[in-house]
Amino acid sequence: MAPYLSLSERWRIITLRKDFGLSMPTIVRRLNCSLSTIHRILDLFSKTNDVAEREGRGRKRSIQGSVRRQFCEIMREHPSATSKFIAERLGSRKGVCLSDRTICRIRRQENYHSVHSKMHWIINSAQAARRFQFSVTHLFHDWHDVIFTDEKKFEIDQRGQVYWVPIVRARPKTFLSQVKFRVTVFEAVWYNGRSNLIPIRGRMNTSTYLEHVESTLGSHLRRIRNHFFIHDRTTWSHTKIAHAWLNNHQITCMDDYPSVSPELNTIESVWGWMKKYLQSKKIKTQRQLETYVQEAWERIPVQVIRGYINNISKIVERIFFAAGGDIDE
Repeated sequence: MAPYLSLSERWRIITLRKDFGLSMPTIVRRLNCSLSTIHRILDLFSKTNDVAEREGRGRKRSIQGSVRRQFCEIMREHPSATSKFIAERLGSRKGVCLSDRTICRIRRQENYHSVHSKMHWIINSAQAARRFQFSVTHLFHDWHDVIFTDEKKFEIDQRGQVYWVPIVRARPKTFLSQVKFRVTVFEAVWYNGRSNLIPIRGRMNTSTYLEHVESTLGSHLRRIRNHFFIHDRTTWSHTKIAHAWLNNHQITCMDDYPSVSPELNTIESVWGWMKKYLQSKKIKTQRQLETYVQEAWERIPVQVIRGYINNISKIVERIFFAAGGDIDE
């Protein structure tokens, strides 16, 4: 069984196959997983009428009984603990000797996966309704004619802990942050390119927002005519003056883009790629952070950006099936 698929994703496979009658290759393309994974999930459902693995199936567990219960208790108490810490704690409490590699394997067997804490928005009923309407309107949009934009703060802080949580449980959503260095930038991507990376200094308002848009897109206007434009619906970005500038350059603002919907903006995925790039560097100064942010922006492959944009149609479909609700729980 593929451990990276959540229970909701597994049930979605059953729905697409049983209720909508889609072929397995079609489901593979929609969910971006292997054909063998689809086959195993369908086989599991046919045998157990469920999509979750049960005791007695698969490889024998490395730990049993009281040792397993103690392991689960340690994971609840110390979700960010290292494998070495867990092995030492099990040794002191239960007298067992396990290697760090064994602890890593046990975590996977127990369906724990590694995540970073993240900020999370609560979606109310009105926002869910707007998200659902957006998904209905754009369910068959291919997104190759959309410009995705937003500003981003890249920060080096003290919170870089990794948490191990069960696959069916949401990742931690709050954290305490002690910022050491910060860089704020404005950027845009579309299917066949990316914009200039513009640093932001000071507060954002209506005038400065338009200046950033002009600086970001100004040298690319010929290539992005007849495109749609997505941005967050802040007071300084959703204005007549900004929309007029876009219209004058044959760019249409996608006004029905719903609030509290960062997963619909490809730029969020681009930031994720850039953050991983920054995490691979040992950044010790503000200047290094600024240099590496620019370097990350220049190095992200266009094929990666296209992959993120192609995935938007699947996200819209998930929002549609969730009736506009949260798809990240």
